[in-house]
Amino acid sequence: NAAYGNKESATYLAKYQQCLARALTLLRSYIVNTIRSVAGSVSTSSAGAVLPNDPTFAQYYSKFQTQGHRVRVLMEQIEERSERNPEYVQVMQDCYTCYCYQRQTLIQPVISCELDRLYKLHSTDHSTFIRTSCMMLIRICEDEFSLYHCYFARSDLVLQGLLESLTSVLYDHFRPLIIHQVQFESLADICNVLKNDIIEDQVSSKGECLEAFGLLAVQMLEDAQERLSYRTQYYITTDITNYLPSSGDLAYPEKLGEDLSNQFAMWYPTVRRALLCLSKLYRCTHTSVFESLAQECLAACIDSLRSAALQIVERSSLLDSQLFLIKHLLILREQIAPFDVSFTVSEVSLDFTNLKIAASDLISNKSRILSLSSNNSLLEFLINGAPQLNKRVLDSKKDVDVNLKEACTDFITTAATLLS
Repeated sequence: NAAYGNKESATYLAKYQQCLARALTLLRSYIVNTIRSVAGSVSTSSAGAVLPNDPTFAQYYSKFQTQGHRVRVLMEQIEERSERNPEYVQVMQDCYTCYCYQRQTLIQPVISCELDRLYKLHSTDHSTFIRTSCMMLIRICEDEFSLYHCYFARSDLVLQGLLESLTSVLYDHFRPLIIHQVQFESLADICNVLKNDIIEDQVSSKGECLEAFGLLAVQMLEDAQERLSYRTQYYITTDITNYLPSSGDLAYPEKLGEDLSNQFAMWYPTVRRALLCLSKLYRCTHTSVFESLAQECLAACIDSLRSAALQIVERSSLLDSQLFLIKHLLILREQIAPFDVSFTVSEVSLDFTNLKIAASDLISNKSRILSLSSNNSLLEFLINGAPQLNKRVLDSKKDVDVNLKEACTDFITTAATLLS
């Protein structure tokens, strides 16, 4: 400071800046070269494809750990001073970037090879492939997170970028698998694995180290649930709504006399399918999605039972038809009772009746369009022509009860008529 007699303070400050820049350049070079040297020694010692279970893969971590302490001592100084001195920030970022690039270059091919192997091994069991692949990536994310902190004291977005890059390899395998999967049961199993076994049991309890993987798992779950919803609607249409019963399905009351240890097999096929569908969806979809699909599924099932009952009338008798319907509606009511959901769906629609009437009035009264009085037909059209919003609540459980009550009433009436 010149005011205190330090007339050459500007010169000393410039020299200090030069020395600092030189020191930071040396630090950056040392740290970057150390990281590159370790990565190079790992690559040299592991020629060919390496898998996570190979003994050689341990060197991907052990060799890096041997140099971790030396680098971390220096990085702690850089990280601490970066808060007060902007010259340190770029050096710190360069070191982060170099480390993450070298780790990605080493680990990403390993993950790709392992996913290819697992996909071939579990080509017919996709839920096992997803579970095994996710657990493998969870272990790698935990190991990478731990190894990163052997070198650096502070977490950085670059670390999350590294973990996102490593885990995104799984999505490249997962997306085609989901798109080509047509069995809703398999999709439900995949959703169940992702939602319960991976996200709830693993990701939720392990915090920051699985943050990047958690984002991937949620994205995969959402994709799988979207595909599941579509395939479930298709299943309801083809296997329940459009089901064509065989003569054996309609063999009532003869079917009741069969000695079957498995009572489930005696249920009408659409009832079995509807309940299977609900049980698969319950644990792997959001409540609102489940309730919407359940409403559609139960409505289709009830319609199929009524259709079958009409065919039984022609084949057997009205009483047998009514007893068939009552039996299966009771089964439906009993089996959906344990589901801890409301089974209600709000359906919103627009009613354009007023718009049609208002448009007709406008055309009929063209002469009053430019009227300056309150009888202006254009003004009346704008006021009265707005569509009405109609809201209707659909309750699947109530529908089952209503249909059951109606079936019982019809049965009582028929029985009373026959007895009179």
